[in-house]
Amino acid sequence: MSSQRNSIPFLASLLIIVAMVLFCIIVVELATMLCLNLMGDVSMRTMTLLIQTSQVVAMVVGAVLAAKVLRENLREAFLVHQPRSCCSIVTVALVMMLFIPVMNYMESCGEMFHLPEFLSAIENALREMEERAAEMFDAMMTTSSIGGLIINLLVIALGAAVSEECIFRGVLLHLFRNKWGVHVSVWLSAIIFSLIHFQIYGFIPRMLVGALFGYFAVWSGSLLLPIVAHFTNNACVVLASYFLGEQADTIFYEPFVGEHWWLMALCTIAGVLLLVVVKRQNTRGVVR
Repeated sequence: MSSQRNSIPFLASLLIIVAMVLFCIIVVELATMLCLNLMGDVSMRTMTLLIQTSQVVAMVVGAVLAAKVLRENLREAFLVHQPRSCCSIVTVALVMMLFIPVMNYMESCGEMFHLPEFLSAIENALREMEERAAEMFDAMMTTSSIGGLIINLLVIALGAAVSEECIFRGVLLHLFRNKWGVHVSVWLSAIIFSLIHFQIYGFIPRMLVGALFGYFAVWSGSLLLPIVAHFTNNACVVLASYFLGEQADTIFYEPFVGEHWWLMALCTIAGVLLLVVVKRQNTRGVVR
């Protein structure tokens, strides 16, 4: 922990990060809603894209302001460094594509999970939140033009990747790592990353993906690798939705189950092997 901020208690530091991010989100979204009211009638897609863009901006600004309040070195807090191995930029993208089938399978298995009866009200509320989020996501994805596809890739894939990684693999992982070390920090930030999406059925696969992003950051010493991995995951969804429409929900799942289960197994094994390659590329000769 840096000498500049070691007098700030851990819990206070965590609350500062949360407060700054939430404050920026609230302010920017209020401004966005005001702009939408002034614009008059706009399509659902335009509205949701503007809201998503405002959230992206607010999360990045909030994370930076939190780091400044905590008197952190911004380069260290956000891992603004070149990866130890630039070759791994391509490798992590391949890893994410290979893991998509097994992650989708795990999410489909999660749909069979139900909370105990006395928690049914919570489960119903979470289900309604997921349905509303799915409706907004579908509205954003609805486009038939190349321009619309590019906007989706910039906002939904790249924007979400940069903003979420700045928070979860940036300031939060940095804060946790100063207190607990690598593995606890990676998994704790991954759990929070999954919880914040409020999607009960996808909690486990999203937590695993978040942990993967965390290790990419730790191994490479750079936020670039988790951003590339996150972007690849999101971009696959955007591209599948654009080119396949309603079939996008099944393209990464149905061909890999049933009698073709071995395809998913091969993809997963190949992904694990490439994951080992990423670690070796970035940690060879590094003293920890």
